[in-house]
Amino acid sequence: MKEKTTIHVALACDDNYAFYCAETIVSILVNTKNDNEIFYHFYILQDKLLDMNKERILKLKHTIKDCNIEFIDVDTSETEALKYPTCYRLKLSSLLPHLDKIIYTDCDVTFLDSLEEIWNEDIEGYYSGNCVDWGYNKKRIEEHFFKECNIDKNDMNINSYNILFNAGFMIMNLKKIRNDNIEQTMLNFSNKYPNLSLYDQDIMNLTMYPKIKAISFKWSFLASYYTINSNKIKINDKQLLKELKYSAKNPKMMHFLANKKPTTIYKSIFHPLSYRIVNKYKMKFWEYVAMTDWKDEKTYKIVYKFPFGFLNKK
Repeated sequence: MKEKTTIHVALACDDNYAFYCAETIVSILVNTKNDNEIFYHFYILQDKLLDMNKERILKLKHTIKDCNIEFIDVDTSETEALKYPTCYRLKLSSLLPHLDKIIYTDCDVTFLDSLEEIWNEDIEGYYSGNCVDWGYNKKRIEEHFFKECNIDKNDMNINSYNILFNAGFMIMNLKKIRNDNIEQTMLNFSNKYPNLSLYDQDIMNLTMYPKIKAISFKWSFLASYYTINSNKIKINDKQLLKELKYSAKNPKMMHFLANKKPTTIYKSIFHPLSYRIVNKYKMKFWEYVAMTDWKDEKTYKIVYKFPFGFLNKK
């Protein structure tokens, strides 16, 4: 019998995001296409996560699909940046020294397809594979780092930057990060610049660029794309722009950033098309929440109250 391929996936959460974490795991497991060939091992990076929430997440192994779920303790005293769970990923190469490769994903996402395709992405020679952040061009990058983040110009070669990368989903080459001691470089930057506006994303772009491989937008598609003004899309590359538009119709994952969280009512209710698209993915999120131990206390029926409830019909 052929041995199963193990796909390793890391997430980071605190108690506020425990049910998001459970939903993300459910969305990965139920979208697995080859159950006889694929097995998932999840690593949940946490600091003082309540035992009750750990137990509720662990139930997914029995109620959804067989998998491994492991909780990894993070020492948050090492740097100020580690007070944010999103920055725990900076430590993955040392927290998981036995792994050469891992997928990292934020918790406020819903997967719509199997991760098998992206797991097989060739990132040899790169520190990670990430989606391009469509809100940045060269001018915007310079404004962000030098005016907003106050980065010392000696700490980055701005001339080498044409794009920035989103860090909400990434496939990481832990072996190369470890061999090149990039983790320590990232921690040094986090200590030097504790007030970066995008935290880990800024640190990774500062330290890992240009050895970040651009992967398809469909692997970290932002719900805000459907509602944003077109002038906010800063991509100048015609091929990248074409791929972004294609991915909007065929996303593999939906990332609910900022005020687009499924736990909030989408405010632009007078834009029916964008509302319908965003709401469709929010309803998929709640469908997966209903498969977790939070099904009776975290539901769209509580969030979407009258008079907006009628807008949430599929």
